[in-house]
Amino acid sequence: MMRYECDAFAETPSGFEARIKIGASSEFFRGHFEGAPVLPGVALLVIAKEVLSRRVAALPALAGLAALRFRKPILPGERVTLAYARKSSNELLLTAHVAETLVADGRLHFTAEVPRA
Repeated sequence: MMRYECDAFAETPSGFEARIKIGASSEFFRGHFEGAPVLPGVALLVIAKEVLSRRVAALPALAGLAALRFRKPILPGERVTLAYARKSSNELLLTAHVAETLVADGRLHFTAEVPRA
């Protein structure tokens, strides 16, 4: 069973974007919630880190999160655009959109400098 599909990467002036789709049968939706499934916030963070790890060689360990907000639930089958923008050498701003709607945002802090993608 596929957890999610990443079908596009694009460079941006401040970093890069990745487009993902989390299918209705994804294990991430199991138990969250019967009859009205939503993607748990921690699952979105797992996906964001995995996608980043594929794009950035030698990604340092995640040291923390700041100002993280989950603004709207992500539903099965929705396409999510994850955007990563450099804030400092060891900090990235993560934003997640479904269509034009911001669904989550916050800063990812790493233990060392994050290499360029």
